[in-house]
Amino acid sequence: MKVLVSTGPVPYGEFCFVPEGEMLANFGVVCCNSATCGCNRSISGTETFKATSTAKVVEREISWNEMFELAAKVGKETGWGGPIVWGALKGDHEAIKDIEVGTVVEAHYNDETEAWEYIPVNAERLEAADV
Repeated sequence: MKVLVSTGPVPYGEFCFVPEGEMLANFGVVCCNSATCGCNRSISGTETFKATSTAKVVEREISWNEMFELAAKVGKETGWGGPIVWGALKGDHEAIKDIEVGTVVEAHYNDETEAWEYIPVNAERLEAADV
């Protein structure tokens, strides 16, 4: 199944506090659209619960049952609740279904559609960052 994982440190102006390869889910809250906050462009690790603005689309051996169990675990440990994390995992899966495996993306919350989008990072930025 396609999932998002952390790219690890990204030196081109974005941020990453999530270890490389950790699975991600967008279960945080968007509190504003400030360029200095990052809430509308960050996604959380499912183990560390830390944030990153850059992710990679990968194929992982994980079933829907295991995703559901992960959502319950993360929901309990973060206090967000399993249903919120489950909705985030399903929403992220839907948002990346047409993105090619191996693509590095940046998370962006769309205020108009009230949904998360994942925008592929262009090749020049990736080369400069050596991701």
